[in-house]
Amino acid sequence: MNIWKIPYTLRRYNPQKKKKGYVTRNYTDTVVKLNVQPMSAQVEVTAEGKRCPKRIKAFGTFPIRTVDTTKGINADRLFYQGAWYECVQSQMWEHTPLFHYESEFTLVTEAIPESDKKPPSSTDSEPAEDGGNE
Repeated sequence: MNIWKIPYTLRRYNPQKKKKGYVTRNYTDTVVKLNVQPMSAQVEVTAEGKRCPKRIKAFGTFPIRTVDTTKGINADRLFYQGAWYECVQSQMWEHTPLFHYESEFTLVTEAIPESDKKPPSSTDSEPAEDGGNE
């Protein structure tokens, strides 16, 4: 069901590799259809003392990944309102007729200058019906 879903750029990281003694991280930008909603405007302080000033929630049929330290894979990132958000939690809801994933993201970068607000050129392509091209 695609009610209230619009295309967003999702950045998916590949496992890190060592190249000439340096660690490299490649990624792929994909256009996915999601229903994105802001969460509470309050600043949340975690047990580790990390402040999470901005959080968003996304609903869609495309599986979104969190960080996997054992494989060296960064969490997926979402470009939303001129800033990148990193996925901190994602779970599948398959017990309803509206099978979907519910994901939470925290702000990674502050707002980007007006001239650089357009995400990578992959957003110019038509989004896939299932939310991605994988």
